Amino acid sequence: MLRDRNDLNGSPALGTEGVYIGGEHGFVWYVPYDYCLHNADPRCETDPGEEFPDDGIDVYYVTPGGTTQREDPETVPASAFVTTRLVVRQGGDTVDAAVCSDPTLCPSEALSLEVSPPIPYRAEPSADGHYLHFIPDGFFEPGTDYTLSMQGAYLTGGIRIGNLVIGGQRTGSFSDSVTFRAEQPVSSMIPLWVEADQVAAFEWKRLAAPLPPMLPSLNQIGFDSYHWIVGTQQITAPDANQEGKLLMWAIGALSDAQGHIVPDPNTDFRFPLSGRYKNDFFILSNESFTLEITEVPVTFHLFQLRGGLDPDLRVRPGASGYAEADCLSIPTFGPLMALAGLCNNVFEKLIASGTYVTQPYDPAGTANRRPAGISVSSLDYTAPVWPDPGSIRVTFSLDPGASYPVAEHMASVILVDTQEVKAVGLDYHKHLELEQDGQGNLAAVSLRIPAGTRVPSGTKALVILDVFPFYKELLP
Repeated sequence: MLRDRNDLNGSPALGTEGVYIGGEHGFVWYVPYDYCLHNADPRCETDPGEEFPDDGIDVYYVTPGGTTQREDPETVPASAFVTTRLVVRQGGDTVDAAVCSDPTLCPSEALSLEVSPPIPYRAEPSADGHYLHFIPDGFFEPGTDYTLSMQGAYLTGGIRIGNLVIGGQRTGSFSDSVTFRAEQPVSSMIPLWVEADQVAAFEWKRLAAPLPPMLPSLNQIGFDSYHWIVGTQQITAPDANQEGKLLMWAIGALSDAQGHIVPDPNTDFRFPLSGRYKNDFFILSNESFTLEITEVPVTFHLFQLRGGLDPDLRVRPGASGYAEADCLSIPTFGPLMALAGLCNNVFEKLIASGTYVTQPYDPAGTANRRPAGISVSSLDYTAPVWPDPGSIRVTFSLDPGASYPVAEHMASVILVDTQEVKAVGLDYHKHLELEQDGQGNLAAVSLRIPAGTRVPSGTKALVILDVFPFYKELLP
């Protein structure tokens, strides 16, 4: 996965004999100043020029890690979304050209997109118009060749306010395509499972968001420092197309004194990921995911993780993440993000994309196991009836001599639509409260259900201890 995270974007340090520079892959590189003068190394280029041709109008594939490839990819995961980049070159320079997608400047025929063989999808341009994101509703068919064709006009010029460009003139047109094959699965079934006393779990980390390009400058270290434990809550059997439904639960984690990954009771992260799988490919989504960017909480109304999961619970290369937020809903900085040119159509959507890494959860860890000595005493439910909120309160009891300290564990309760195998959309972290007894052990957990929340018929309350689905009860 690190091969797609190859930017040497740390601040260079000049030594007495060479330069040191850190990269997003997590390593520090050292190169002697005169290395290429004395070594016949194919990596050396003393007259590199630029990667793109001097003149041309082309659309290139962009990897989840943000690398623009001049060659089409051989394969992409069957669960992938695809990002492309418009590059207009004139006289050896790259022109600041934007795909003409603004409805006030461009007629509907100014941009034409087609996927062959056809699949349901939607397309989202980036705020600067340089990129197009193609988000399939479901999966590509493994082993099938696809062609993504794009035709349209592009804009140049416009009124520049800081990094924001408003308007422009239709200067030219483009017509190009990207061809790829949807990967074959490694396994016929995704390696996730739920058993009576343990569930499959993995660690999710090394989040990178290279698009829009300004985001790494704002928060790269923050993205890279996040660490989660993700546990399987429910998985359905595959249908005739090898597709099924998934429900996962993610919590913030940290390293303890021995270097083991454990739940972080002080985390700002606990959230469901609902979705689907096909063979060992998956698409997981959340509709209320809050992430801090330079200490500003940004709530994404759509957050997706896509990829293929190997038997050892590591995502394969090509794993991708995609997120959308309403710009003006961002506290304090929403208008500033618009002025920074990060929002579609000036102020509408902040769209971000990137990649991530997973690894198996520590086999000696307990977050994905049924804890001993604790049980649910009662579950009390009050339905939300407008204009009043609802609530769920779960109380616990401990066996003699048992403990479950809230300083070491996380307790949660969520609402699950049993028909859709999907968590009811709300911010479960924000609306949860824990109670402890005099010894610091878990006594109760309460979920406030905001007024107006739709609780479908057949919804169950799912009580989760760390990432283990501990108790469930069908709500009246």
